[in-house]
Formats: sequence, structure tokens, C-alpha cells
Amino acid sequence: MQFERDDPRMSELMNLVKKLTMKINTSGGLASSFPILLRVFPWLTEYPAFKVIRDEIRQYCQEMINDHEKKLDENDASDFLDTYLIEMKKNGETSTFNTRQLIGVVSDLFIAGSDTTTGALAYGILNMVLNPKIQNKIQDEIDAVVGRERLPSSDDRINLKCNAMCPCCRMPYTDATINEILRFANVAPLAVPHSVLISDRDVTFRGYNIPQN
Repeated sequence: MQFERDDPRMSELMNLVKKLTMKINTSGGLASSFPILLRVFPWLTEYPAFKVIRDEIRQYCQEMINDHEKKLDENDASDFLDTYLIEMKKNGETSTFNTRQLIGVVSDLFIAGSDTTTGALAYGILNMVLNPKIQNKIQDEIDAVVGRERLPSSDDRINLKCNAMCPCCRMPYTDATINEILRFANVAPLAVPHSVLISDRDVTFRGYNIPQN
């Protein structure tokens, strides 16, 4: 799924996503999950507006899917949508690969992927501007591992000796900085308390001990 920079559909879709994220709050989230609450708490007025914008985004996604169906070459999938549509044709609408699920997946990619990614990148750039020494240290580490002839990839984070993500990854400082930016930025609502699911013992993750409970 690719758009040109001046594609009016992309601009309209991004405007809808922006409006939608402005409507998301604790009350709207509750009403979205439990619509019956609107009968008990009619002041949850953000949800109806949220639903209208959400439906507009889903309509855009449906139009994109329709365009892909018209041009679909089952022997040459060019992107995620093509691959999904081919799988749908194999199994029919009765499988979990169906139109309703596809619309949901595509809308989630736009909504969740655009707002949170934009926010995280903005916080990352801001922190690098405010902390040039850290930026230089990251650049030195990337140059040492990747060089300047190509772009970094996820494989550059993995230590080939253990073939896994761990404290001995090849770019630990860069990895730690990214994690710290995501911790600091908090680009998505994380109001629900989090804890380790295993409650009967301590848990070790990437060399760090997380105490029981």
C-alpha cells in the first residue's frame, strides 16, 4: 500500500486519523469496548463522534481493498493486501481470512501505525537535539557496526554468537536509547497497570531480574 506525497486520498486519510486520535480518551475507550455504557452514562458523548470518524476510515480501507481486487495477480503478490486477498480466495469468506478482518487490519495499520510512529519519532528527534553527546555516541556505534555504505537493519541488533536479542546485542547503546525514548515518550495510552504474568517466582528478562509480584 503506497501513496504519492501529493495523493489527496492520503491527505484525507491522515486528517481522519488525526481527528480520530483526538477523540480517543479514557471514556471513549470504555464506550467503544462496552457500548451499553452509553445508556447508563449518556455523557460519554465522544464515542458517537469517534464511531463516525472510524467508519469513514474503514470506508477508505474498503476502497483500497476494492482497487487491489481489480488489479490482483494471484501469481505475483506485490504487497500485504495482495497476499491477504490471495489467501482469502483460497479459503473463502468463512475462514478467518475474510473481508471484515482485512478492513480491521488495514485500518489498524493506519491508525496505530501513523500516530504512534510519528509521536515516537518526534520525541526521538527532540531528545537527540537536546542531547548531542548521546546522538554522537549512537552514531559512532552505528558506524562501527554498520558502516556508512548502507542503512541499518534489525539483523544488526543481533549478536551472531547467541543468535538472539539479549544484553549482548551488537548495538547495546543504540538499543538502550531507543527503549529509553519509548519509555519517556509514552506515545500510547497505557493506563492499565502492568505486571509479570508469572506470579509464583522471579522472572529474568535480558539479564535483568523482575521480582515475584
